[in-house]
Formats: sequence, structure tokens, C-alpha cells
Amino acid sequence: MIAYLVRNRKDTHIDSILLADGHKFDCLELPYLDNKRSVSAIKDGLYPILVDMSYNKNREVIELRDVENRSQIQIHYASSIKSLAGCIGVKIQEEEKMIFNILKNYKYLKIVTLC
Repeated sequence: MIAYLVRNRKDTHIDSILLADGHKFDCLELPYLDNKRSVSAIKDGLYPILVDMSYNKNREVIELRDVENRSQIQIHYASSIKSLAGCIGVKIQEEEKMIFNILKNYKYLKIVTLC
């Protein structure tokens, strides 16, 4: 199964919507800056989803695999753009666990940018 992240680029950040299992979740990402580590959103593409243990968060997380020149790209709650280092931020903290429970059953996340 494939979940989708649909992006709308802004000058300072990316607003995105995660679509999975009939649900829509508002997300936030850094601007796209040529896929540079820690300061850029990742490229559009199809990424395998992995449930992995995050030892600094002390829980399982959703991580995207096979991201060119990047590692540990996760989907997690982010209160602001400043709390991101290339990951996909979930805008509403209460939705983070729901997203985890949905995406753990998916194999891929397809990321596409509209504008």
C-alpha cells in the first residue's frame, strides 16, 4: 500500500498534507534546498516505510528509507519549523500516534509537489 504526501511549497517552508487510510493530516517541512542534510526537505519520490526504534525518543517511529544522501528521516510531531532537521513534521501532536498506527501498515510513502 502507498500513502501520499502532497506538498505546496512556500518561500520559507513547505505545507504538506499526508493522505492515508482515508485520513488527511497537516504536516510541515523545511524548504527544499537541494536535499542538503539538516536544512532541507527531501526530494519528491517513492520511499519505503520502516518502523524503527528511536532511542532518543524511547519509542518506535516511522522512518523513510532509501533517501538519497540522507538518513533518519522520520515523521514526527513538530511544534514549529525550527524543530525540524529534514524530517516531516506533524502539526497536531495528538495526530502523531494515529499517523504511526496507520503508516506502520503501509509499505511506501509517495511524495509529490504541486507547486
